[in-house]
Amino acid sequence: MFQLAWSHGKIKVTRVGPVNKIPMELKSGRGTMPRLALFCRHSAQSDVIAKTRMLWPLVLPIQITSCILAAVIAVIAVVTVISPIRKWGRPKTFAVLTIISFVSFIPSCVGVTSIVDAYRFGTFQYASFTELQDFRVERFVPKKARNITVNKYAMGHKAKYTISESELKSYLDQLWDAHGKQSAIPRKDLENDAVVAPEDIKADFSGLDWPVLENAVEYHSPVEADGGGATYYFSRESSIVYHRAGYW
Repeated sequence: MFQLAWSHGKIKVTRVGPVNKIPMELKSGRGTMPRLALFCRHSAQSDVIAKTRMLWPLVLPIQITSCILAAVIAVIAVVTVISPIRKWGRPKTFAVLTIISFVSFIPSCVGVTSIVDAYRFGTFQYASFTELQDFRVERFVPKKARNITVNKYAMGHKAKYTISESELKSYLDQLWDAHGKQSAIPRKDLENDAVVAPEDIKADFSGLDWPVLENAVEYHSPVEADGGGATYYFSRESSIVYHRAGYW
């Protein structure tokens, strides 16, 4: 459970036990803060889900390294049988080489992770939704989106694309119709159709050389119990959306 206190524009969080809901009176200059979802309906189940999602970037490197390790052990077994090291018996040869293989597992995994991350994380360009080929991104991007730029990182992504207001609203309506009942925060507490200050949007997308959106309105996807979800900033003047999504 979390105890929240609002003071001087900041939230102080203290964990004290399980929580079912948190009063929505706490507000910032941009309205009810979506990040309060991190502390809504927090349960043992959502803790497990969050921890599992946090580990997903390691799954592929571990799988690749494990396959390499298995192949190395197989080679060691063959070498041990065919040509044991001089003065060493076959059991000792196999044991020593196997220990060396396991000791090198973590450094190998780190190396594989670096190589894999160079290809799956970073900034990518796509002409349309069909080119994304990444379900973690696809679940937050409207199918009508065009000229898509995605900055991917381990725990989420940020995206920029062109779409009409009616297409975006239709997409969000579908999300809320499908998942709204499971949302940790009701839609009415997240969206007020207010214009977001450009400096707030710039802060959310710092490090990316994307033009600042002017007169942008903020929208939200349903919020998962562990805080996962997306925030959308739509500029009616340019029909451009910036969104940031967290996997948690």
